[in-house]
Amino acid sequence: MHDPATIVAIASPPPRASRGILRVSGAAAFDLLDAALTGRCPRQRSAVAVCLRRVDPIGGPLPAMLLTMPAPRSFTGEDCAEVLLPGNPHLLEGVIAGWRRIAGEIGLPLRAAEPGEFTARAFLHGRIDLEQAEGIAATIAATSDLELEAAARLRGGRTAQAGGRAAEELLSLLARLEAGIDFADEEDVVAIEASALEGALAPLSESLRAVAAGKLGVEHRASIPRVALVGPPNAGKSALFNALLDRRRTVESERAGSTRDAVAEPIRLAVASGRGSSEAILVDLAGFDETSDPLGSTAQAVARDEAEMASLRLWCHPADAGPPPPLAAGELLVFTKIDLSPPPPTDLPAMATSARTGAGLEALREAIAVRLAATPSPVLATIEARHRAALEAAIERIEEARLLLRGTPAGAGPRAPELVAECLRAALESIAAIAGRLEPEEVLGRIFASFCIGK
Repeated sequence: MHDPATIVAIASPPPRASRGILRVSGAAAFDLLDAALTGRCPRQRSAVAVCLRRVDPIGGPLPAMLLTMPAPRSFTGEDCAEVLLPGNPHLLEGVIAGWRRIAGEIGLPLRAAEPGEFTARAFLHGRIDLEQAEGIAATIAATSDLELEAAARLRGGRTAQAGGRAAEELLSLLARLEAGIDFADEEDVVAIEASALEGALAPLSESLRAVAAGKLGVEHRASIPRVALVGPPNAGKSALFNALLDRRRTVESERAGSTRDAVAEPIRLAVASGRGSSEAILVDLAGFDETSDPLGSTAQAVARDEAEMASLRLWCHPADAGPPPPLAAGELLVFTKIDLSPPPPTDLPAMATSARTGAGLEALREAIAVRLAATPSPVLATIEARHRAALEAAIERIEEARLLLRGTPAGAGPRAPELVAECLRAALESIAAIAGRLEPEEVLGRIFASFCIGK
């Protein structure tokens, strides 16, 4: 049940910043600000400079910027306000503590917001649907541009929109079917034929299968793909790592074993062809060789673990080191140091590069992007498990309805219309669960709108 209390929280990130945001929402939000400000809180949508009364811990009035968003046209659907202050966390907490004292003195219901409660209130007041709420959560949790893009698609409610279109069709079919059941004595009401109903349900079922299969094109990476630079010591891995990043990140040395730990950095792979993945984590690793040194053995273990986890491994082979060794699955041969020697002939697909001159780097970036795009393991549909389960349940009930309708003679109505209607109602509820429940009264409303009943 919705708690009517007014809620307040710090809405800006926790570290110090030049600006901090306090957000308050609820029926008593503006009354609280009346008591907390030196002047009256505006009741219309506005952005005004204000001054807070005595604020702990500074002990005096505090200038601030106030944004007011009255109900119902606010994010939460309630009276909502944001106060912009200096971003000192202690100051923000002090202001909230002062507001809670003020609320207690004047008898206003004010409490700290629970995690996600502003978004929950937006859903409960019909400002967003469940899928959009999940998109907000995905945006907060995103750790890469790819995940931000996927979250934006989720906030756009594409699954709910597709489900909504299916729900509209189901609602119309159910209205016609129930009209034939409940209002058969009305001569204006014509029950839907079983063959026509079955024919309408077939493409509906297929469209829902496409949505459940993730064919909306809404994808994100569960984790950013990792590209590991592997090979023997002194193969030019660190130099290639720096060159691909276009900045010096690791130490380059002719001395074997200078790289001990796994060094990981994000890399953008903007490619001219527009193909492939645009983002990855590039990892520089210690060279693979036999060593009795305990520190070297630890470095080898780290390197092999990282190589195992990588979506793509670039086997770095110096161009002057003779023929390359056989490659394992998931590896791309990269000749390094071609400024010192031309690469040896090989039957393997290979890239030729020079970290010193930049030769072959753009082609290598393109090859990495294309290889990653062809690697399906890190790619998952953003349709949440809840969405998929709801869609699959709807498909199952539609197919049950189709089974009940098959074999009915042409021109005849359904043999068991009540059972068919129950299947469609269950399918409708499953689809509605993606974005929120559909009230049963909507079915009756559609019947009245469609058939002029009770004239």
